[in-house]
Amino acid sequence: TELFGDRGSILGNPELIHETSDNFDAGFQARFLKTGFSFIDSITFSYSYFNNTIKDIIIFIHNSQNTIIAQNIGKANIFGHEFTLQCRLFKKIFLKGNYTLQFPIDKSEIPYYTENFLPHRPIHELFASIKYKFKKFSLTYEFIYSGANFRDRTNSEFYFIEERMYHNAIAELVP
Repeated sequence: TELFGDRGSILGNPELIHETSDNFDAGFQARFLKTGFSFIDSITFSYSYFNNTIKDIIIFIHNSQNTIIAQNIGKANIFGHEFTLQCRLFKKIFLKGNYTLQFPIDKSEIPYYTENFLPHRPIHELFASIKYKFKKFSLTYEFIYSGANFRDRTNSEFYFIEERMYHNAIAELVP
């Protein structure tokens, strides 16, 4: 998409330089099969810390009211925490949740942009779902939250996107 666009609102940029990065991740996972509660079959919790320094990072920049184009902006640092929880109840109900707290910081050499948040990267993101399975049929509800974020490198309020929430309902029949 960055190189060739989508023949719509995203314009391609064949002059992009590839990104290079130094990534650090550390975390742990704990799984509990016996919880002391008969209705809880298992619980899995994981945590990870990440810290990525990216050179020649590619971001999407608005170049008109209706189109964006990918551009290299120099350097960025994205660090944060990710928490995941999964739980199975009564052998039929599956709960999943994921929360990400990230700080996407522009580290380019342009003083006007340095230390600003990268565009289109919210600080808070949350995903939660509950799924009920019955033989070959299942029902799932999903909730997705994406925190507020900026659409430009200057972090102006004019290009500020409010938080968004999405709800999905899914019915599946497996033959």
